[in-house]
Amino acid sequence: MKKVIFCLAMSAVLTVPLCACSQNPSPTNSSAPPVTAGDRTPVASMEPTPTSAVEATGLALGETAEVGDWTVSVTAFEFSTKIDNGYGYFSPDEGNQYGVVSMTVTNNGTETGTFWPSFSLGDDIIGGITYDGTYEYSSVQLLAYDEDMHNKSMNPLTTATGKIVFELPDAVAGDTAPLVITISQGSNSATFNLR
Repeated sequence: MKKVIFCLAMSAVLTVPLCACSQNPSPTNSSAPPVTAGDRTPVASMEPTPTSAVEATGLALGETAEVGDWTVSVTAFEFSTKIDNGYGYFSPDEGNQYGVVSMTVTNNGTETGTFWPSFSLGDDIIGGITYDGTYEYSSVQLLAYDEDMHNKSMNPLTTATGKIVFELPDAVAGDTAPLVITISQGSNSATFNLR
């Protein structure tokens, strides 16, 4: 019997603080006037607002875009069945053509940066071609090609001109469907119309 009374007493002791915690205290400042629907003014949120991605779309050849730390201008585009390098030439696989994108880029960052690295990590600047809004193609690095912009190491505030090459099927080269190149760094990107 003592155990039952002890258990009931302990239950009562534990229940009282729990009940007290669940009660809503009354406001202590009763001098403030009540707020009506017409009196409400928006209060600035203390939460940080997410930064929206910067995206430029539908740029024409020759236009310029800011892509992260870089200023990029796609100046020309052409299809080619071979690329001459002075002492020899490069040729695409059978049934393909090279899509040659000429561009001018400036490193606006505060440190040396690598434009279009072969192996991208994090917020490197990279890109690709999209055909007919569906098919995506990555670039082809032409080793020992003097104008290739892959892995171009650039000091701050320097500008370089060169080419990025893509190997595209003959069907893409012979079609009139949209062909665009998108260049991006992190959440920033720019899309240029190639035709």
